[in-house]
Amino acid sequence: MLGKRVRALRLALLAACVLTPLVVPTGCKDDARDRKGAWISGTVTGADKAPVAHAVVLVDGVGVHVTSDAKGRYSVGPLPPGMYTLVAGYPGLTRDTRFNLDLAKDQRLEGIDFALDTDPTYVADSITIEKVKPAPGSVLKSGTTVQLELTARCVLRNCSYAKIRFTVQDENENPLLRDPPGHIITRIDPVVPFVQKIDIPDRVSGKLFVAVVLLPENDARYPIVDYISYDIRKYEDHLSLSRVELKSVDEKDPTKVVVVGDIGYTLDYLSEAQLKVIVQAAYPDRQELDLLKTETYTLRKATLASGTQLLSIPLLLAPATGSILVRVELLSSGKGDVVDHVVHKPIPVPWDVSPTVQVLGAEEKEEKR
Repeated sequence: MLGKRVRALRLALLAACVLTPLVVPTGCKDDARDRKGAWISGTVTGADKAPVAHAVVLVDGVGVHVTSDAKGRYSVGPLPPGMYTLVAGYPGLTRDTRFNLDLAKDQRLEGIDFALDTDPTYVADSITIEKVKPAPGSVLKSGTTVQLELTARCVLRNCSYAKIRFTVQDENENPLLRDPPGHIITRIDPVVPFVQKIDIPDRVSGKLFVAVVLLPENDARYPIVDYISYDIRKYEDHLSLSRVELKSVDEKDPTKVVVVGDIGYTLDYLSEAQLKVIVQAAYPDRQELDLLKTETYTLRKATLASGTQLLSIPLLLAPATGSILVRVELLSSGKGDVVDHVVHKPIPVPWDVSPTVQVLGAEEKEEKR
């Protein structure tokens, strides 16, 4: 649950950076005394006197606002000399206001603190993702284009309108939408459809997150987010080779054999491919290999995306054959590129295929005469 909240916060802040106007930094990491111009600073606490992080402090009438840090501290400026009103707030808490803050040139006005209390009447705005295609949690194939369809339903209780933003990103927070669509919604029309084609990165695995971020007009710094996720799976066309062996065809002639085995295959990117089987012979007295036979099979994904091709290739071995090597290649039908290949370990010829010479003893020779 904590991981989901962190993810939601990151997605919300990403969209908030796009939708909200540029604001003055809080300045809590660097002391305001080191800056030129006039500054106002202080802290924001809640009902239990604990610091309120991410509270908004607004300079009323100026259009400048900052957020408090983890210790509730804020610092706003530089500001020109004048009379100011500051308002602090946080969703679910009452607002607090400081009036008639007279700021002189280059003045550092410190200790302007705010105390926020629990607001019993507060009901949060909400946003919900509905009618999603493909179904949330399903597996998306890398290197493909997916049409994403969903509906965002908003409930506005604290404002008359809000901004809404759709974002799509991978688990490393890389955006997959170049121009994320934005909308303005109202209480009268709180439903927004979203239809977008998403290019899934090629040959990667991980997560894909789709977020809908709601930014109410009176709480623009407090994004409300709902999101769904998908699994991205790396698919590849690949081969496997198993149960390869030599079988005798004729007991009287050991040179006649058959190479048998199972070729496993999976087609993910290719819709059609060729299986090329290459059988070679190795000899103990020389390094060169002899090509004995090649065979080709056609695979079509429309028929079967994965399966097993039975291997059965008859051979006629030379008397000096020491072992048999089997190589299988997966070729793309168009260019004939080798997409994957597998080579089985050498299969020693299990019998003596050399001509047999029988030596007869003296008694046997006499009987034969």
